Amino acid sequence: MLFKRLVLENFGVYAGRQEIDLRPESTERPVVLVGGLNGTGKTTLLDAVRLVLYGKRARLAERDQSSYHAYLREAIHRHANPFEGARIELEFEFQQLGRDEQVRVVRKWSAMGSKVYEELQIYRDGKLDADAAEGWASELEQIMPLAISELFLFDGEHVRRFTESRQTRAMLTTALTHLMGVGLVDQLSDDLAVLERKTRQSLGDDHDDQALRDVQAVLEGAREELGELDAQIEEARGTTRKLQHFYDKVDAEFRRKGGEEYEQRAQSEAKLSEAKAARESHEDELRSETARFGPLALVSDLVEQTLVQAEAEYESASQALVAELLESRDARLLDFLERSGLEGNQLEQVAGYLGEDRCERVERSQAVDPIVGDSATLVEHLRALVNGALSSCDRQIDGLLEACEKLDLKIEQRERHLQRVPDEEVIRHVFEKRERARGRLEEAEQRLGELEETRGRVEKQLAAAEQKLDRLLRDRVASEFEAEDSARVLIVSNRLKSGLAQFRRAILERNLANLENRITTAFRDLLRKEDLVAEVRIDPNDFELTLIERSGKRFSPEVLSAGERQVLSVSMLWGLAQSARRSLPTMIDTPLGRLDSEHRKLLVSRYFPHAGRQVILLSTDEEIVDDHLELLEPSISRSYRLRFDHEAQATRIEPGYFAT
Repeated sequence: MLFKRLVLENFGVYAGRQEIDLRPESTERPVVLVGGLNGTGKTTLLDAVRLVLYGKRARLAERDQSSYHAYLREAIHRHANPFEGARIELEFEFQQLGRDEQVRVVRKWSAMGSKVYEELQIYRDGKLDADAAEGWASELEQIMPLAISELFLFDGEHVRRFTESRQTRAMLTTALTHLMGVGLVDQLSDDLAVLERKTRQSLGDDHDDQALRDVQAVLEGAREELGELDAQIEEARGTTRKLQHFYDKVDAEFRRKGGEEYEQRAQSEAKLSEAKAARESHEDELRSETARFGPLALVSDLVEQTLVQAEAEYESASQALVAELLESRDARLLDFLERSGLEGNQLEQVAGYLGEDRCERVERSQAVDPIVGDSATLVEHLRALVNGALSSCDRQIDGLLEACEKLDLKIEQRERHLQRVPDEEVIRHVFEKRERARGRLEEAEQRLGELEETRGRVEKQLAAAEQKLDRLLRDRVASEFEAEDSARVLIVSNRLKSGLAQFRRAILERNLANLENRITTAFRDLLRKEDLVAEVRIDPNDFELTLIERSGKRFSPEVLSAGERQVLSVSMLWGLAQSARRSLPTMIDTPLGRLDSEHRKLLVSRYFPHAGRQVILLSTDEEIVDDHLELLEPSISRSYRLRFDHEAQATRIEPGYFAT
């Protein structure tokens, strides 16, 4: 499945007609990047995709406890005519029977008085399919089932909850059921169970057997209790969803007012103190280094000139000394030549040559004015200073200054972060409101868990009673009904159920092994602590997620930090998407959520470019910017900016991105 084009008309903050091309240019550049400030309509784009596809079944971020039609009424742009209403259009393609099919889904509605009128239209290859709207929900389940849509169309800030035990089981159950074929096996088993139950009832009704009646009474009681529990569980799930939505809204308000900075204040203060301590340590090193050779490093050119002068003076002194030595040697040489019988003219020529050589050496020795002295030791000291100590001092000082600049920047960032921390009096009300919402949500989740556990016990009782009834009927069938079709139905059905159970187990083991490997690889790729987790394991019985260290020790995901849990959730979604037998678009609102800078860098460089053949990111101006944008740039096909017009009170979709 590939999204091609999304059109909005008077939907939410979008007035008039706004259109966005979602097609990636290639598999190497799968990312479509949409940037917008908070409140400009990023989440509305995600809701638009969900709404146009799923209608009243859609799980919408902006829909609270109101009815579907009330939501549609509120979703019409405030300055639009309610009679004209709003319209969403999504064009996409998917493969069916080996060919690409082009589909355009149009959902429009209008409000007249107290009523809302909605219309759904389905176009195939550009032509209206008049009968498709009626069966659209069923057809869409074959393309992108609602149950798995949250695995591909999701809010990055909320994915962390997938690592919670109950949420993990629910997500994996949904994924395995709809993506990997387990649901079909379960449906076949359920159908066989219904057939067996009807067959048993027809057999049991013909016999006045107390044992059969007792077991059937237990069965009926268990089924009745299961029905009541299912109703209570559905109600509890609805309550939990509402409380979760309310908590998310309060939590979002808390974070908008600086709650996250408030909670991280102690950590930020500790990091600030650490940076300041490191800065002071570098300053001490800098003072120590400058105290040794710093003053000379400031006048290094003068030190080099002094070395040149000292070398010249040393050379001059050497020439003078040589001239003195040559004078006595030349006298002895001339005396020797005279005694050897050298003719007078020739002797004069040799004497003249030797005298000129001595004069030149004397002139060279007198050409340099003595300033620093002609000591050989001084020359060696100056050479060591220029070529060794001063050069090393320069490098050391430059390194320390660069480190101090980086620490100054870090200190400035930490101080700005602390300046954003709201006053306790300002945040306390929202903090307490969030804690109350969290408490109610936890109570609802606990209630839901208790009901599910009770249901599990009743299911076991029901299974035990069915097994007992099966044994009783088998005995009866073996003796009285061997030739009857009903006997064969029960026997064959039981064998089929056993075979299906083994087949289901095999499917689970094969898919879970593949999924575990993919999640482990993704988690280690995205996590900066590469040695933290050696394996990710999923229990095939209850889908409980467990992490394993290199030492073999097991631990729960709940002990991870908030950022690490979010990375684990993303790894699970990535692993499921890679394991799925269908290619679906990935659309992420607030893609970097509450991650720190290191985790953000890893997601931008390692996840988004490879999350799928189409990745739509809805980012704020504090997420994919600067270095993160530079890292993602090679994978971006298209980019857009959501710009809110305060005068028109509406958002426009424009090409480009922040500061581009």
